[in-house]
Amino acid sequence: MDFAFGEPQTFSEFLLVAALEVLLLSFGILLALRINNWNEARKESRQTDELLGLLIQDLRENLDEIVTDIGIGEGFIGMCETVIQQKDAIDQVDDEDIDNLLGYLAADHFFFAQSPAFTRLEASNIWEKLTEELNSKIHHIYYGRIGIIQQRFAKHVEYATHCKLTYLMPNGFFDSELSHDQKRSIITATLDDFLHHTHLLNHSCARMVAFWQSTTELIDDLIVELEALKG
Repeated sequence: MDFAFGEPQTFSEFLLVAALEVLLLSFGILLALRINNWNEARKESRQTDELLGLLIQDLRENLDEIVTDIGIGEGFIGMCETVIQQKDAIDQVDDEDIDNLLGYLAADHFFFAQSPAFTRLEASNIWEKLTEELNSKIHHIYYGRIGIIQQRFAKHVEYATHCKLTYLMPNGFFDSELSHDQKRSIITATLDDFLHHTHLLNHSCARMVAFWQSTTELIDDLIVELEALKG
């Protein structure tokens, strides 16, 4: 038998060497387990960082979309207010404003709240790595905020569809040959209906913009908290 500490000469030396051999073997096993646990911890940490990065990226993409929608919404509100102020002088409204407003009245844009990235995150174990408070904030953003934005977009589309079916289409606004003077004449002749739809969609848009603005602040704060967790 080979001994790491040399050939023992007496029985007591044999016991001592055997004990040292067992101790050395135990130390080696413990070291291997420690290294394995360390590697697993590093692997888990990298995976958590990757999932956090994916969550932050998805939040940023939603934030960018909301910020873009805020700009579009504010433009629509400003245009509505301009036209409403000039309701008694429709002939003085710019051609571009007339076209844009009629386009907005028929707009049927949707907000896509469920991204492939978030679908992957939902099935991951990242939620086990986060505090209850953070999980609650994330849930509020995706379901209490972005989910509501999606619902309000759907309601706005209902208003726009109603406007198309009951006002724009019956009055011939979808005729591509219609001149701006003809459009103004139709608006003047149907001013009450035109203002009714304009006020309705303007009010809907104003409520959405206010909701979007408060949502962007919450998303910004959440991103800062999540960034602080990354290794």
